[in-house]
Amino acid sequence: MGGLSRREAVASAVAAIAALGGQAGFLARAFAATEPLPALFYRLSQSALGRRALPRGFAERLLPHVLKEAWAEKHIRTALSIIGDESGGGPEGPDRVAELVAAGRLRDGEAWFVRHLLTTYYTGIYYYEGAPPVQLGGRDALIWDVLDGLITRPGQPGLVAGYWAEPPVDPRTMK
Repeated sequence: MGGLSRREAVASAVAAIAALGGQAGFLARAFAATEPLPALFYRLSQSALGRRALPRGFAERLLPHVLKEAWAEKHIRTALSIIGDESGGGPEGPDRVAELVAAGRLRDGEAWFVRHLLTTYYTGIYYYEGAPPVQLGGRDALIWDVLDGLITRPGQPGLVAGYWAEPPVDPRTMK
């Protein structure tokens, strides 16, 4: 028949896409253009924090507050496309994001937004100028991961009234 087989057509399409982008960043941007905003926000959060496992409920409570700002969707999409391009699409964490900011790869707006996400995830409180702070979930705040073993999370057993007045326990003797 002389026409292309299905396999040849698919191979040609894949080659054309690869030639257009020249790198995985092109495919990441093309996919991000169709991905729902909550999924993009969660991926940006994962990349900025360098954590694959984040409390989804926290992200779901945070997103509506973020979206009240006119710039939010633009910053989510732009920051994720830059961080994704630079990291090969995988979570990289605050150190890598700081490098991108220092190198000027993230513009001021996106850099501020990513720093704002980090602060919110660690404190559990959404702050924004002109609006009252919003408590999004103290138990889900990432600061508790940092303090693990030093103090217990609110609502968890282990602390008794006046514990702070007792002398510290010597970890070598546990007395």
